[in-house]
Amino acid sequence: IPQKAVCDGWNKEYVCCQSWLGTGPMVSDMFNVYPTDARVNTLRSNYPYGVVGTNKGISGDPDHHALGKLGTSAKSGVSCTVYEPDDRYKGDFARTFFYMVARYRNNILNSGDGSAMFTSSPTDLTSYSLSCLLEWHRNDPVSEKEVDRNQGVYGEQNNRNPFIDYPELVEYIWGNKKGQAVDLEALTLEFLQGTCIAEEPQPDPEQLYDFIINLPAITAAYVNAVPGGSANSGIQSNGN
Repeated sequence: IPQKAVCDGWNKEYVCCQSWLGTGPMVSDMFNVYPTDARVNTLRSNYPYGVVGTNKGISGDPDHHALGKLGTSAKSGVSCTVYEPDDRYKGDFARTFFYMVARYRNNILNSGDGSAMFTSSPTDLTSYSLSCLLEWHRNDPVSEKEVDRNQGVYGEQNNRNPFIDYPELVEYIWGNKKGQAVDLEALTLEFLQGTCIAEEPQPDPEQLYDFIINLPAITAAYVNAVPGGSANSGIQSNGN
């Protein structure tokens, strides 16, 4: 049923748009799916994410005003319309993008508006999208709702978003600590002592290693941080 106004209904939103994905499990990965207002989802379309300069607005009456912005980008790098989520979800979406690129690196397309978000051969984040996502990740830290969601998805899919459990990993892969060796023990201790403490079971460092091995830029540093690992161990991605 067409939704003509905000709060007419809801549906599921693919944070990393379905048209940017190849075929396979990434299409149904719960980490990439959020409940959203149906009208806002329609207006958001497949536009790339960004910081809106000139806001075209998202329709809604005074009692049902939609969150988020739609309009021209305030950042250079794109000329098309962009969608800016509400501040409370910017970090959530950023960590979803980091997860999707790490998890499905070879199955993300950079066609259409996806070319503003992703490079090709190999797939990674463009300088434009990375500047937005790093800013959102830093300014909107992991919240309790993300911790709960991470734990809930783990119960269904049996995997986790490591950038929720270990937010600092983002800096080692894409941010201001890129190229530095990863001290997994320190990150784990920080995780256990911090506010983002998930219920049992706690993330397994070996499982995290299996996940993150798909990122060649940090493979050697990460392997060295894993007990018993070696930068020359020859361990390869399991392709999941």
